[in-house]
Amino acid sequence: MKPLECILSSCALLLSIQGSFSRQLPSQTDNEIRYSKTAGRVGPSSYWRPKENAVEPPLFVGSFNIQTLSKKKLRNGYLMPTIEKIVHRYDLILVLELMTNDPKLMEKFAKDINDFAPDGVTYNMTVSIDPHVNEYIGIFYRTDKLRMLKSESYYDPEKFYRKPFFLLFDSPTLRDMKQFGLIGYHVKPAQAVREIDA
Repeated sequence: MKPLECILSSCALLLSIQGSFSRQLPSQTDNEIRYSKTAGRVGPSSYWRPKENAVEPPLFVGSFNIQTLSKKKLRNGYLMPTIEKIVHRYDLILVLELMTNDPKLMEKFAKDINDFAPDGVTYNMTVSIDPHVNEYIGIFYRTDKLRMLKSESYYDPEKFYRKPFFLLFDSPTLRDMKQFGLIGYHVKPAQAVREIDA
């Protein structure tokens, strides 16, 4: 049999097999998540149907190295809306390289995140404290999906240039994981391997 005839007969066989099964497209799968743009906002949308599902879809968790989010950037009216849109994509997000913990700026940052959040969504914000390095980690999390139980920093200057930030969350909307821990840490590039191995 020639190669072309072989290909054609294989296609015919596949078509006949496919035709013997009923062709139904699933209306929903448990893990199918799509991204859509509605009303100028980009964010996750899913085939989630509350009456048919026992729990919420999985959490969207992320880490965002903004690269020196300073007082100047926090006051930038063109940059901040983009950062807010990125935060809104997640249920829990760590913002790295936050270069200030000025209370007024942090309150404004949290207020802006919530003012422009999707309807019915509220974020809480927590900022790590590290007096040894002028750099902080900001954590935003949705209050309808998560509750922070504990936060703690670990200081060991011989092993870590910056303090690792430990967080414990209660997650009532997840069926198989009622609590989980998270470590927020920004490694120093020059000693990344040593710090990760520690």
